[in-house]
Amino acid sequence: MDDASSFHSVQESTGPWSRALDDVEPDYFRKPWLAQRETRMERLAVWIPRASVILAAVIIAVFAYGGYNDYETRSFCLVFEDSFDSFDETVWQREVELGGYGTGEFEWTTPFENNSYVKDGKLHLVPHVSAWPPAEGTVLNLTDLGICTVDNAYSGRSPVADCQATYNTSLGTVIPPISSARLSTRLSHSIHYGRVEVTAKLPVGDWLWPAIWMMPTNNTYGKWPQSGEIDIMESRGNGVDFISVNEQQQHFPGGHDATYSTLHWGPAIPYIYDAWAKTTDGMRYPSGLSSLTSGYHVYGIEWSPRSIRTYVDKKLTRVAHFKFPEGGFWGQGDFDAGRSAWSTESFLNPWTTGSSHAPFDQDFHLIINLAVGATNGYFNTISGLLPWSGSRNEAIQGFMKARERWEPSWKSESERAFTIDSVRMWKLC
Repeated sequence: MDDASSFHSVQESTGPWSRALDDVEPDYFRKPWLAQRETRMERLAVWIPRASVILAAVIIAVFAYGGYNDYETRSFCLVFEDSFDSFDETVWQREVELGGYGTGEFEWTTPFENNSYVKDGKLHLVPHVSAWPPAEGTVLNLTDLGICTVDNAYSGRSPVADCQATYNTSLGTVIPPISSARLSTRLSHSIHYGRVEVTAKLPVGDWLWPAIWMMPTNNTYGKWPQSGEIDIMESRGNGVDFISVNEQQQHFPGGHDATYSTLHWGPAIPYIYDAWAKTTDGMRYPSGLSSLTSGYHVYGIEWSPRSIRTYVDKKLTRVAHFKFPEGGFWGQGDFDAGRSAWSTESFLNPWTTGSSHAPFDQDFHLIINLAVGATNGYFNTISGLLPWSGSRNEAIQGFMKARERWEPSWKSESERAFTIDSVRMWKLC
């Protein structure tokens, strides 16, 4: 007797439901999924994806908690806040130089309002291309104009080289062809441990170099890089397919969807040795989110006696975390071991009078700038794509000869502007 007939016989003996059940097809009550037991492989095929999802969620939770828990619980007191209702000259100094700032940049930074201005509650840093080439023998002397801000006692650089330029084809000298802006709080606000957050929209345009960074206010340990440098955010205006190539020929994302943070430090006697490669890191912003050039994002730093950490938007979106070495930066740099490759002379340790985390134990101020090009290797890329080479003067000439290749990418003033919505600075209470 089959299952269906057996079922009917039971229902027929139970009373009034029997007539309705007689009308139901026998196959209606079959359960084919019970006819054959699942094999072990079939069960695994179902549970492996489920287990993977659960495991991924656990890992994300652990890392999120670990990242959050790794932050030090400290109190911060607000030093200043600027939402840019106007340009506050008591806070921001427009730095005016034309010597390339030690990196071979192609712009000169001006005091002019077409390069840095406040509009609609935003600070705009905008580069402009000058008429090129200038007339033979043209001289730009910022000292005579009374606008050069070079402080030789602070920077150690030459006011002549940084404040004066001549266009002379026979001598191979040029005048920077781009005007831009660099703003500093050196004369107003500095911190010695604390937090900084800058809400900004990055510029679009080939060979633009936006940066948010900090420099020592008093150069306690000597000229750069002895007194250090803290780069909170650096990026490039090139497209997202731009590839950055380092000295080891390794390839990294280098377009305007990538940001980097770096500490610069090292001795300068008998020669400059910057150990930045030991303290640099970056992140590529997810393409599915509001891009760094279409929306405003927070670029932040938390700096304590134990470490420096940078992030985008939220503290958990970490760009870099540099824990200060217990034995100090002199040991981390291993400068004596590297000496033999460069010189028979010994390096002099500039931090003998400082703490274990010198040079990052002194007052630093904030700088926001928009540079163009450089000869220091920042724009190193795949062979044949860089439209310049040689010394700064030679590089500028090559850059301007290739103008038709890069200028179309600069587009409108609003797109090539480095736009700042707000700046906040706190000190460690």
